[in-house]
Amino acid sequence: MRETGYVVSVQKEMAKVQIQRHAACGDCGACQIGQEKMTMEALVENLISAKIGDRVEIETETVNILKASFIIYAFPLISFIVGTVLGYQIAISMGYDHPANFIAFGSGILFTILSYLVVKFNEKRFVKDKAYRPTILRIIEN
Repeated sequence: MRETGYVVSVQKEMAKVQIQRHAACGDCGACQIGQEKMTMEALVENLISAKIGDRVEIETETVNILKASFIIYAFPLISFIVGTVLGYQIAISMGYDHPANFIAFGSGILFTILSYLVVKFNEKRFVKDKAYRPTILRIIEN
């Protein structure tokens, strides 16, 4: 996925790029939403030495966007479903026929919370992983 934006700050081999937000953008975590709803800022690799004010083209591999989307959206959903099914099966096996639905729902919520904690505790690992980091491809204008 390619986007264009303006470099707003530079530190060593990284740059903060302000990008115009599109309706198709989600909150996957690859970018940080800016103060205004229609802009966001992304921390990107600056291997071509772009400077503040440069208009640049950045790219994130589509496969990595899909992986990040799975981690943020599908993993908690799958955890909720697994937790609900397990909670229901355990409640039924223990003889709790009537409150089994409530137990299943509570178990699903617990598994969802645990999935978000797993994602949160692994966030630093994802941030350090260069595969998920956008890269400046070229300077469009100085």
